[in-house]
Amino acid sequence: MAIADHIGASPSEIVDEILSALSVFQKAPTSGSVRTITRYPGEDFDPSTVSHQLWKGLPALLVAYGGGTFVADSGMRKYQQTMSFSVICMAGSMRSQGDRLAGGTPLVAPGVEDMVDWVVYYVARALNAMEGIGCVAPVAQRWILRQVGMYAMEVEMTCKRTFDIYDEDTPGILATLGIVHEPTDLGDLWEVDNVTPKSDYPPTTDGGVTDL
Repeated sequence: MAIADHIGASPSEIVDEILSALSVFQKAPTSGSVRTITRYPGEDFDPSTVSHQLWKGLPALLVAYGGGTFVADSGMRKYQQTMSFSVICMAGSMRSQGDRLAGGTPLVAPGVEDMVDWVVYYVARALNAMEGIGCVAPVAQRWILRQVGMYAMEVEMTCKRTFDIYDEDTPGILATLGIVHEPTDLGDLWEVDNVTPKSDYPPTTDGGVTDL
């Protein structure tokens, strides 16, 4: 969750929300059956990712955080970060088609061209309702692979969160983040010349083990 009003929702929390929003399409008889919904395991998209995904099962939706940019507000105390997220939609066809799975239950085998619209609609609705972010917007739908039996498109979406890096009125933020030391501890790293490391830093506990 967002840390007070000082830092909005984290990238991991947003990716989890996207995955939750898309889970409705996993083996859904009326809207299609997306067999794999998970985080994207790599960095830059590679066609081999689709081949690797085949043994797991297509269609698939892979979610990734693409980074963000910061812009200072007029008072230079808070920063607005625009965050980018991608959902890679992979399927064996461009168009959805009828399919029959175990038990003869009729399902739709989703095609990439339908999946990209599902992503925009359901992800935007989920993120608009999420605390700690705002200004949710679809940016682009782009082809990244078109081969017979293997198709992939990327859906890019952005949202914004606020960073207040100067507000020190809320105690426990560092503990919430899992950071042990207060920033002022860094002042104990060096001797007065700011060059020579202190020989007794980091401090040790009674058991003789450093607490870093």
